[in-house]
Amino acid sequence: MITIKDIAAAAGVSHATVSIVLNGHARERKISEDRANKILELARKMGYLRNEIAHSFGMGLSKIIGVIIPETASEYSGRLLYGVSQCAGRHGYMVKLFYMPQTPEQLVQQLAGQRVAGVISYDLSSPSIHKALYDGLARFDIPFCLAAGNSTIENGIRVYSDMEDGCTQALQHFLQLRHREVSLLSQMGGFASWSTNVLKYYHIAAEKLPFKKIQTCQGIEDFLKKPTSALLCVSDFVALNAIMTLTKNGLKVPEDVSVIGLGNLMFDTFSNPTLTTIDEQQESMGKFALELLLRQIEQKNLGDFSVGFPMKLQVRESTAPARA
Repeated sequence: MITIKDIAAAAGVSHATVSIVLNGHARERKISEDRANKILELARKMGYLRNEIAHSFGMGLSKIIGVIIPETASEYSGRLLYGVSQCAGRHGYMVKLFYMPQTPEQLVQQLAGQRVAGVISYDLSSPSIHKALYDGLARFDIPFCLAAGNSTIENGIRVYSDMEDGCTQALQHFLQLRHREVSLLSQMGGFASWSTNVLKYYHIAAEKLPFKKIQTCQGIEDFLKKPTSALLCVSDFVALNAIMTLTKNGLKVPEDVSVIGLGNLMFDTFSNPTLTTIDEQQESMGKFALELLLRQIEQKNLGDFSVGFPMKLQVRESTAPARA
């Protein structure tokens, strides 16, 4: 790899002179335009590539965005990361991943030690962790953005899924198909807290619409005791499990029960029937979150900022008109 030392030797000038020219300071250091142009042309012909990381550190700046994701990566966090990475590349930034099993204090030390320009964290569903991260990074003047999910945060930049909007789209779709009774299917186990949060928005949206009956079911077995013609699930995993269980119990989807999930995961298009679902648009959200973070990094004019990102209903085969 060609270095500044190689260019200096070829040009017959000092290492310092080449460094000044390549960093764009020739005029202020009174290096002639002719000499500067010759050095730049020689660097081009020799194929010199600047080490951007070393350069940014030397200038006291950073072009690295830290992204915090859960220990167990998923399609959700992967899509968000892809959007962040795509946007970062267009703006000349690099992305480095940090995983969550560490304590917030350990993460802050790593992020600050590697002099990241800013941090985006996938929603970890823990307000106390989010606050600890924000407070710790603020000590080093590192902007923080929390993206995806629905957890709240008092400080920093927050880009969350507009769950009420997505739920409203799904429930209006049921109404258009003449369903008047709907069940909201939750999830038990390790995701119970997240499921409860999603159900809250389902209820807010449903109570504003003219359904004759709205009920919450704790698992698909609970639904089978008191079935309705429409079933809205807190995730695509829950929806696909519901479809399999309904089929085993002699109920057809969508003829007997119309089912909607949440997530728009890749496998939704391979199920039978293909799954109607609420798309959180994680990739677009990642791009949007990074744009906001870069504004804070470069202009420092956002302050504490929170915005709901729109969701989109993807209609497929698992929903159909209610039977007369």
